Amino acid sequence: MKKKIGILLAFSALLPACQNATQEKQDQTQAETGTYRLAPEAIKALSYTDYVLDAKATQTLSGWQKFTELENHIKTFRQADFSFLNDNHEVLTAFLKSLQETLPEKINTPAVAARLKVLENAFLKLEDQLMRANAKENELLTAVKEVLNAYANVKLQINKKFEKEAQQITK
Repeated sequence: MKKKIGILLAFSALLPACQNATQEKQDQTQAETGTYRLAPEAIKALSYTDYVLDAKATQTLSGWQKFTELENHIKTFRQADFSFLNDNHEVLTAFLKSLQETLPEKINTPAVAARLKVLENAFLKLEDQLMRANAKENELLTAVKEVLNAYANVKLQINKKFEKEAQQITK
């Protein structure tokens, strides 16, 4: 009986060590391959406020190709697909630069430009987290949440621009 208890205690002491070794091996494999496994459910569980573009804003932005590309990238991020960020740093920086340079005149305000800059920083931070060999899941989720919040704030500022224009202020 004492032998069985001793064996059980030894086994229970080794079990957490085996689990840690398995997790470390998985993290190392992910770092080597450049792929990180965030579940889409984990991203959907993130708490943030998303905004829908106003009808006038949607009409104005329909011709802005880079914004359409941005929307597509955000959709893939929500599905835990970060291949856009893993491809090439130069592609990302060129995309972000052209996003800011092709900003339509109708919404080219300091507030919208500032939100685009915040979005750029969030993208770069997420890219950095994905490239780190020791990135933890909670750090990746935080970086994804920052990108989603920054994107939502861009849409909010665009909506505010059209809302302000629609106000009839008489003196």
